Amino acid sequence: MVARSLFPEFPENPNVTLHDGKVRPVVWFEPNILHGGSYQKDQNTIDVTWPGYLRILKARCWDRDNYIGDDTICNFPIRLIEWSKLALLDFLIQNYDRLDRNCCGYHNVSQGESCFRKQFHLECDGDPENLMLVHILTLSTDTSRLVFIDNAGNPKRSIDALNYKLLAGIEELPEHSVAIIKSGFLRSMLRRSLYSDNIFWNKMTDEGIDAMIETIEKRTEKLLTFIEEQNIKLVPDY
Repeated sequence: MVARSLFPEFPENPNVTLHDGKVRPVVWFEPNILHGGSYQKDQNTIDVTWPGYLRILKARCWDRDNYIGDDTICNFPIRLIEWSKLALLDFLIQNYDRLDRNCCGYHNVSQGESCFRKQFHLECDGDPENLMLVHILTLSTDTSRLVFIDNAGNPKRSIDALNYKLLAGIEELPEHSVAIIKSGFLRSMLRRSLYSDNIFWNKMTDEGIDAMIETIEKRTEKLLTFIEEQNIKLVPDY
């Protein structure tokens, strides 16, 4: 995802909200994204419900060392570590629009998530088998790895009102990612990453950049506490 300004090709372009010259996030088109399933086919490779996702984690589907091979649960070859990486990212950026699209883990405390405005959260008290994950995508060239798109993070979400449902069922996390968090170099690495998109960097103030990084740093502290309290195992990545 990068930041870009969009301008209309024609003055009469009706979509003025997107083509007004302001800098907005843009996702590059990837022709190898694999689309499938029946639920929002354009945004998913497979259909996964919230309970189904938890069953995948419990069965350790496609774990490099402990794959059970239950075809009734592990019917798509996404490696177990991929779900761990996804959960780690989504917790740090507080992305509701993937693992918890209905915002059931926020206890109906809206701080900018559109799921409350669209009243998706009203479905949380219903049958959990109706709660679908979205943006669960792989490449057709490699169905074992997830592709992270539409990373709808919320930098304004209060540190005391984070969604821990995003970490539910996770029993292990990639040790390399956690080592980076503990290293003391996370701030400089984040700044370098943000700077790589010059359009975004030049649009932001130093205070805005620092505030965004401080938000992530505070969330990493919560994540490390969660890892310790829940006895989360740290394992090698690929």
